[in-house]
Amino acid sequence: MKKILIIVLGLIFNYSISQNLTSTENYVYKKTHLSDPSDPVQKQLETVQYLDGLGRLKQIISIKSTPTGQDLVIPVVYDQFGRKTKDYLPIPVSTSNAAIQNSVSESTINSYYGVTNAFSEKELESSPLSRIFQSASPGEDWKMSSGHTVKYGYDANSITDQVKKYQITTTWDSANQMYTSSPSQIIYYEENSLYKFTIKDEDNNEKIVFKDLYGHIVLIRRNDGTNNLDTYYVYDKYDQLTYVIPPLASVESVLSQAILDNLCYQYRFDNKKRAVEKKFPGKGWEYMVYDKQDRLVAIQDANLKIQNRWLYTKYDQFSRVIMTGICMGMGTNRIDEHDYVNTKGNNNESRSSFVTINYSGMDVYYSVTQGYPQYDKVYNFLSLNYYDTYPEGSPVIPTQVLGQNVMSQDAQNSNMSTKTLPTANYIKNTEANDFRWTKHYFYYDTKGRAISTHSINYLGGYTKTETKLDFSGIALQNNTYHKRLITDVEKVITETFTYDNQNRLLTHKHKVDNNPEEILSQNTYNELSQLISKKVGSTVGSANPLQTIDYAYNIRGWLTKINDPVNLNGKLFGYQLRYQNPEPNQLGIDEAKYNGNISEVDWKMATDGILKRYSYKYDRLNRLVHGISFQPQATIPNDDYFEYPEYDRNGNIVSLIRGGKTAASPVTTTTFDELRYSYEGNRLVKIVDSQNNTSGYPGGGNLITYDGNGNMTSMMDKRIKEISYNFLNLPSSITLLEGSGKSQKVQNIYQSDGTRLSKKYTKGTTIITTDYLDNFQYENSTLQPTAPDLKFASTAEGYYSFENNKYIYQYKDQVGNVRISFYKDANGNPVIDNATDFYPFGLEHHDGAASISITPSYKYKYQGQELQETGFYSFKWRNYMPDVGRFFNVDPLSEIYAYQSHYNFSENRVIDALEIEGLEAEIINKENEWASFEGRPYDGGLESITTYTDGTKEANIKTVELESSYKTPNDSGFGWGDAARVGVSFVPFVGSGLDIYEGARDGNWLQFGFGIGGMALDIVTLGSGSIVKGGVKTIGTHLVEEGMEKATKELAKNASKEIGSSGGGEILSMNVERIISHGEKIDDLTNEIKGMTWLTGNEHAIVRLASGEKAIISGGSGGISFRPKQIKTLFGHTHPTSAGPSSADFNFLRKYEFSGSKKLGQSRQYILHGGETTLIRP
Repeated sequence: MKKILIIVLGLIFNYSISQNLTSTENYVYKKTHLSDPSDPVQKQLETVQYLDGLGRLKQIISIKSTPTGQDLVIPVVYDQFGRKTKDYLPIPVSTSNAAIQNSVSESTINSYYGVTNAFSEKELESSPLSRIFQSASPGEDWKMSSGHTVKYGYDANSITDQVKKYQITTTWDSANQMYTSSPSQIIYYEENSLYKFTIKDEDNNEKIVFKDLYGHIVLIRRNDGTNNLDTYYVYDKYDQLTYVIPPLASVESVLSQAILDNLCYQYRFDNKKRAVEKKFPGKGWEYMVYDKQDRLVAIQDANLKIQNRWLYTKYDQFSRVIMTGICMGMGTNRIDEHDYVNTKGNNNESRSSFVTINYSGMDVYYSVTQGYPQYDKVYNFLSLNYYDTYPEGSPVIPTQVLGQNVMSQDAQNSNMSTKTLPTANYIKNTEANDFRWTKHYFYYDTKGRAISTHSINYLGGYTKTETKLDFSGIALQNNTYHKRLITDVEKVITETFTYDNQNRLLTHKHKVDNNPEEILSQNTYNELSQLISKKVGSTVGSANPLQTIDYAYNIRGWLTKINDPVNLNGKLFGYQLRYQNPEPNQLGIDEAKYNGNISEVDWKMATDGILKRYSYKYDRLNRLVHGISFQPQATIPNDDYFEYPEYDRNGNIVSLIRGGKTAASPVTTTTFDELRYSYEGNRLVKIVDSQNNTSGYPGGGNLITYDGNGNMTSMMDKRIKEISYNFLNLPSSITLLEGSGKSQKVQNIYQSDGTRLSKKYTKGTTIITTDYLDNFQYENSTLQPTAPDLKFASTAEGYYSFENNKYIYQYKDQVGNVRISFYKDANGNPVIDNATDFYPFGLEHHDGAASISITPSYKYKYQGQELQETGFYSFKWRNYMPDVGRFFNVDPLSEIYAYQSHYNFSENRVIDALEIEGLEAEIINKENEWASFEGRPYDGGLESITTYTDGTKEANIKTVELESSYKTPNDSGFGWGDAARVGVSFVPFVGSGLDIYEGARDGNWLQFGFGIGGMALDIVTLGSGSIVKGGVKTIGTHLVEEGMEKATKELAKNASKEIGSSGGGEILSMNVERIISHGEKIDDLTNEIKGMTWLTGNEHAIVRLASGEKAIISGGSGGISFRPKQIKTLFGHTHPTSAGPSSADFNFLRKYEFSGSKKLGQSRQYILHGGETTLIRP
């Protein structure tokens, strides 16, 4: 008989039996304490799952979970074959006794939502495979018979598919110790030789994925409405991804070297299947060096190669990053570095009790001779991390923080200590001759949760934070103490938060120094826990907020209104989004969108009281092709503002027509931009404007130049004479020409993690210096240089102006554009400070809506980013030109998005996507992205330029996988209120961190769970901290536990393939039973693998493959084995190259008890990626 073990990492749940549970039913009851069980007033999460006689879910009840204390009920029903084809929306019920609700049926749920289909539905194949043919979403417009469903197809390729087969020749280059490949010929795959998976979204936009018999993706095909846009993946004879051929290159009949270099991704591997050289389109070769533990220790890009320098990383014995820097080469090429690294054995440095060396003005308490590089080769020391204990020279460790005991660093004499936790992080400024450092120290409570930070900035001042956490780990109070210089007067910001009994944020208060406390927000939720009203700008004791902001949603949870633009009723701003229901208009741009894209928006501002509308049209890749603004209530609605972009196959804009009212023509609409773009590969080399109107792009037709890393270095059309870059490819200086031979200059100072610290703008005798210190921004604005004045600090609802002693509140649209800023006058009335409308790609309208701000130094506008003197918007990792609609640097994550140009802005989805830090587009209604048949196109092998800030897998540590050791998320503008609202304090607002934040915020636990997994967080205890951007970030613990429990909601898709085997014996090979994607829930998946195990006698588990796909896998009765690197992660940490579980995996499991003193012992089972772990054993 089999035993089912489910380990939930984190909270130890306290179970009790309620008197009101239906005793005649099978059920599982769970209680999660959100407050100390001894508290007189209890806050808790209670759920009960009722089961039928077959052990299947029958009904799920979240007890007293609505804002009014009602139960939230979800029934579960099955078809005649025992399959669950419908997933019902939750319904609140008036009783709150946890008893089974037999009266809740499909009709009652439909009645509550006012539709005939308050459920998602799947049409399944009538075969044992039960593959999904169609999936329909809730709502009349998306029901199964509507024609607006997601459709799946499973087939084999045909002759008419014309799938190219790129044949390559691979040879061993003994001199460079790597395999090299070259194209030989292009033929076509034979009929029925490939798997063909097709998916069409609700708007019939199609994506086709072709895979070979080994499971390799060979082609992803999209269509823009006219042309097939094909991205090919080419493998060598060793199954290593050698080329990625984007759409613009895929139309070529011959892969010449010029096409490969300008348009394709190229990879070269050593004999251990590690990528040692790679080349992005239009960018020089990059080189990677690994040590004997397969850790990336050195990288070199085209600019560093010219200087014979390498960016290096040093590790300790636990593979924690301890140092990074730039060193001179040991020789002249990669092999010289590789050979030297191999002489260093394990290549670990160890902690020292004394100073071993001083690098760049920093004392080092580590050995420096046991690993790469040679200590005297260090050119620019960049960062230094300490773990376990605090280094010499650290500030005095506080004994308490807001009444919470601080964890000791004395591991020998304390039950709980900072052993394994990050304690200090030192980050140097980027330039080699700048020896100034920023130092960060981290303090924890006795549960290992980060409760305080102490950062000493490069000018000698500091920022200290203190956080009071409740029992479940959410922030109740946060204090921030700040000085720019140590001699300055300290600024103190105090924030407090209150929550309801389910930890929904109710109020967020903010106080600066001894000024009166301001209520930033007071939140009201509906019975589905959606935010429906937010009052901003109250003072304690006042009943009248500055503004009340109302929110509305459709049945799919998409935001539809911010206030009512038709009737403002005293509001300053109203905004309405339409999707499948656009209003007909005389301009003919009223295309309904069912896939979550936005067909039109209406808005009205109190500045002019005119109702305005933007109507949009897209191609079949959801890229904007028309954006037209007009006044729908006008007698003759004319197109007041418009943008019409056209794209090539890679998404590069080839033409852009833009028009509207201008400063020269404030009444009449004129076309002022007719831009034609010329390219070499993806590099924009010239823009010709046939209008020659400076209201938009200035014109000129001059050549644009680049460096070896693909960074733009000059653009004379915009008077940019020269841009110089640091090793992070961030602009350190920009020179702009004026008339009469004069010039302007912008000089930036960065930390080595990419955080900008300072900007100096020089124009003649005027020098303006801006300092960016944590969340505080300074600026001087005099003709002669003076010490900058503190201007503002960001808040959850806008910012606080120190020079005016005012809170500035903001209305933002769906992509974060700041539309209206307002403040309170002396009589308590709202005053509009600034109002702005934008073209889709970010250029501002010239309609007289803007006004002069009382804080002119605040220049954060389009997508909440800062507008620079150059006209660029400064995202963290790249700079964006709204008049051109492109970035001018290569996307650091471009190989993930190889189907498009790596200069594209937000994948040209500027209406329904938010550009995250200049790295990637985050779709707003993310559930409506195409489901993915592809995952990653390769099975292991490729190593990105990624290092880790992590700790050993001990009882109090979670680890975070960063973009790289020197590229870490900067979220200083992320508000505590936003974080606390979802119980997440300081989640990095980028990539996987955004998944965590938005998933928790929106209740999308799949997004939340995969965000956690993507960051490689080991959920071990009630909470912990990790170094992110030189600060400690913590995760609200109850959300982690609940999120992980729910982490695989709404997965939808089947595809079967066998990955391969790695040997027999007791442990059998691993087979992929099917791939998981959006549409299914964790309970279904758990029940499915239980059933598979009982039925077959073989073991089953849920894992994330090396390809990135989530899958159900199987093995034999004794367990599951796999090839090296076939499983991407195991128990949240990167798995070693050995097949099967490692000793580290077993050691990880041994730390946890199953019942009483019984240890889990060894297990051959694997993970649901991040969080809850399901183990099935004989």
